Amino acid sequence: MRRFGLTYPQLTGLIMGALLCAASPAKAAGGAGEGAYLTINPISVPIIESGRITGQFRVMVKLVPQTPEDGPVLSAHEPAIQSLLLIASNEYARLNVSTFRPVNVKTLRKFLLDAVRKPGHKVKDVLVIDALAF
Repeated sequence: MRRFGLTYPQLTGLIMGALLCAASPAKAAGGAGEGAYLTINPISVPIIESGRITGQFRVMVKLVPQTPEDGPVLSAHEPAIQSLLLIASNEYARLNVSTFRPVNVKTLRKFLLDAVRKPGHKVKDVLVIDALAF
């Protein structure tokens, strides 16, 4: 198996690229009788083990507001929420993700929910649509 080592400037560029990709706008959607939810763009962070990038962790989530009136407020704060989720996903990947074991979605959901609620956003739940470590 061939391993790739990255220098600090290359790693910084990779993380900045991920931040720029995560900053694109999300869409608020709602179905009849479903209630509104905020769809967050896919988040992708590197898996780093022993100072080397060994894989990639990708997660797709939707946020459920506490009340239907909170949906537009969440949409207005979407860039800040996206940043919080990116930081939380990076921290979760650093602590809990390996390419050799499955992702614990229950723990991931709680981790992301705590990160979004901490600054006071009125989020009822985080729906993890997809979580993949490869």
